[in-house]
Amino acid sequence: MIKTLRVRLYPNTEQMVLLEKHFGACRFVYNHFLEVRKKYYSEHRNERKKRLSVFDTMKMLTDLKKDLTWLNEVNSQSLQHSLVEVDKSFRSFFRHNGSYPNFKSKKGNQYFIVPSGFKAEGNKLILPKFRYGIKYMDKSAIPKNVKQIVITRDVDRYYASIQHESNEELPKGNGTTGIDMGVKAFLTTSDGMQIEPLNAYRKMEKKLKREHRRLSRKKKGSNNRKRHIVKLQKIYQNISDARTDFNHKVSTAIAKRYDIVVIEDLNLTSA
Repeated sequence: MIKTLRVRLYPNTEQMVLLEKHFGACRFVYNHFLEVRKKYYSEHRNERKKRLSVFDTMKMLTDLKKDLTWLNEVNSQSLQHSLVEVDKSFRSFFRHNGSYPNFKSKKGNQYFIVPSGFKAEGNKLILPKFRYGIKYMDKSAIPKNVKQIVITRDVDRYYASIQHESNEELPKGNGTTGIDMGVKAFLTTSDGMQIEPLNAYRKMEKKLKREHRRLSRKKKGSNNRKRHIVKLQKIYQNISDARTDFNHKVSTAIAKRYDIVVIEDLNLTSA
């Protein structure tokens, strides 16, 4: 079973710069070779070799790094994994399991993948190119049998999602229940247990409206506006954190109490 341990990273200023270089370089490689593969297919679609393989693009990446030397500042395996992602996106599309691949944006989720070459020493996570390691804070030790690490940024926070193999069995209850998702109550089980909604957004709604009004008065392109955007992002980040924590606690409590859970198929989100 594959499990994920998510820990928060505390990089210093130099490490933050290098993390941002990794985000940007991996995004650039993804977008560059997405365009390369699109162009190749349009020009060779009627030929025997109509598509580039991931190995073709890896050879092309080696040549590209000779021209764009700044790519050498970034972990080569992370750059290669961006090519694997492009390949997966195209395979999924041609198998009718996904939409046509889109270019990645600076405004989207920022992440890069470290497939190997990592280790933990004390309270530091050692990654390729990060010679002294990045500090992390978590009560859990870094597990063994790590498959890969995904580094992400959420506003001004950095995280490492450590994917690893585990033989640990999930806790199981010994009962059966049906769950009804509602509006007044977050959920109600068939044996009468009710869980009230978190209402994380509603609790912050007045503050959000006030901060949005203040943002509208800031001059576009100014540093004050940029700082205020970050302030708003942090509020939304806190709402998201509260929802995630709430959902984890509810799902864990249900898993420990019941062995079989039946739930209606509705697209509802918690407030």
